[in-house]
Amino acid sequence: RRSPRDDLVCRVDDAWRPFAADMARLSHEAYERPTASGWTIGALLAHIAAWHETTAYRLHRFGATGHPQPKVVEDDETFNARVATETVGRHAELIRADVHATFERLRPATVTLDPELDPKAWAEAVVAGNTHEHHEEHREELRAAARREG
Repeated sequence: RRSPRDDLVCRVDDAWRPFAADMARLSHEAYERPTASGWTIGALLAHIAAWHETTAYRLHRFGATGHPQPKVVEDDETFNARVATETVGRHAELIRADVHATFERLRPATVTLDPELDPKAWAEAVVAGNTHEHHEEHREELRAAARREG
């Protein structure tokens, strides 16, 4: 029997692999193209990286304190808008590197969670909302951009 944490890590990995593969298919020019939601692909990917980063931070603090950690931002929409603004003019390779680097910080923070997770499932909800569920939420936009690449 796999532990709840191991099940969570599998869901994270299963969502990450196709997401990363679609991202790898994008040209640098694709990062400037708008998505169906009105963001550019670059802003969308920077958004993913920003949420990876905040989640990794919260998980590390959770591991250090044993207590669920508050969100690092008050308002998700304001945070998302700030990330999109900060992404304007940023080179595609830097955005791509950030997405990978932040995932590489988040995944080990997930792997080191208690195998049975916390009783209130705080960690599982935070990880799900900012990894496999979040990747799936934006996957069609990324797929569409990758399809346009040929």
